Amino acid sequence: MGFAEQIIGVNPPYQENFTIPNTRLDNPAGGSANPPSAAASTIRGMDTNWKTPYMQHWSLDVQHQLSSTMVFSVGYYGSKGTHLVGVTEINDLPPGLALRSLCAPGNNTTTTPGVTLVPCQTPGYAFRNSATTAAQGNTNVVGTTLFTDNAILDQLRPYRGYRSITMLQPRYNSNYHSLQLYTQKRFSGASQLSASYTWSKNLTDSQNDRSNAPQNTFDIPSEYSRAALDRRHVFSMNYIYELPFFKDRHDAAGKVLGGWQASGIITYNTGLPFTITTSSYDAAGLGNNPAAIAGNRPNILCDPNASAPHTLQQWFNKACFQTNPGLGPPFVPVANIPGTAGRGVVQGFNILNHTNFRTIGTNVTLGTYGTVTAVRDPRTIQLGAKFIF
Repeated sequence: MGFAEQIIGVNPPYQENFTIPNTRLDNPAGGSANPPSAAASTIRGMDTNWKTPYMQHWSLDVQHQLSSTMVFSVGYYGSKGTHLVGVTEINDLPPGLALRSLCAPGNNTTTTPGVTLVPCQTPGYAFRNSATTAAQGNTNVVGTTLFTDNAILDQLRPYRGYRSITMLQPRYNSNYHSLQLYTQKRFSGASQLSASYTWSKNLTDSQNDRSNAPQNTFDIPSEYSRAALDRRHVFSMNYIYELPFFKDRHDAAGKVLGGWQASGIITYNTGLPFTITTSSYDAAGLGNNPAAIAGNRPNILCDPNASAPHTLQQWFNKACFQTNPGLGPPFVPVANIPGTAGRGVVQGFNILNHTNFRTIGTNVTLGTYGTVTAVRDPRTIQLGAKFIF
């Protein structure tokens, strides 16, 4: 099922849950019903200003037969995606708005009689989606009663009464450029050798249509990065070698031991990009913590691929990404900006004929951060025999 169909299914009134605990089948209404939640709702939708997504492809290649047994081709291949489908959190806030605004703390509103308005965000404070204290910088405190810090941002959202609004929109783009080489050489009998090489780059501002909303809705260009499927170098070679032993003999030994072939495929790919993320941390006051899909990235401090260990325990330089600072007290201010780490800044694994790592822990708050968590299938050797009679 596509994401568009899933969107409709989770919104009210199409899907409503009603729980009555401590009841019996012979008296379903005998229990006490849970009251409706007063928390801001999370919904999804589709953009009414829909534009048809489309792709454009172009290429230019030259093919040349170098000899009666050898061909060679070289070409440029490119494409561009326009109005691609992706998701956007349309109920988030621009960076800095919370710093410049006043809010009513706790369960109050700006119209509550006698309420004292406070800054929606203290300079240097990062929202943690937790009931932190005033000493830690949280302004969502009334007397000695603590409230979840980021709930105060609901007063500033474009659509009041809702928290995350995930909108499916055809607003994203991609491009692909590549140099592709291919050659084939035929030898005597059935022996032959083929090889191809692609040098390419695939960039986009939306990784897919459902699970990668922009960190900052008001700065889509900052999402422009390597696509999740981008491999810079791809080399592939395949061969068939007709074994010369006993092939000209017509006796029993020739029938059994002659006519065998050895074949194989060799591939070398540079790795896929990985994106480092964080959780329970919103320094810019974007209001995307939590959000249905969007999330934040940490600040980047150096090149994580330079002098990287490339071990199972630590694939890249973890010190190049800022971890979530401690809460204190004492209150330690942080920069109130969106995370500066772009998407796909960690270079993935090269794939050759050995153990190939597949995934890395990319969340700076988890114990698996920086470690290799899974591997691909091992090498495969296949033997076959065919009898012709």
